[in-house]
Amino acid sequence: MGIPRFITEDTEVGGEPVGAGSTLFVNLHAANRDERKFPEPDRFDPRRENNAQHLAFGAGPHFCVGQTLARVELQVVLGTFVRRLPELRLRDAPETLRIREGVAAGGFEDMWVTW
Repeated sequence: MGIPRFITEDTEVGGEPVGAGSTLFVNLHAANRDERKFPEPDRFDPRRENNAQHLAFGAGPHFCVGQTLARVELQVVLGTFVRRLPELRLRDAPETLRIREGVAAGGFEDMWVTW
């Protein structure tokens, strides 16, 4: 997912010059997998200490206005699954999950569950 940022003054990004007036697309998926920020970024860890610092909902003035609703919906859905399907488990070992490559939305190729 590329988020456009408009460059207001000449600068450098990764050692490359970027001129004022240019548009730079920030890849949030890459930022969320930055090893300097998230140790073992490809490992699914819902209890990671700094999970709340991800950029899935943007940041600052570009923060998603619907993020609170999305988080509540996720809590309700996952809570319902856990209550109604207490034996819900991943079918395969977590380390075998394949991350979908080359798409805008990202995620896993598949995630089979049993109950």
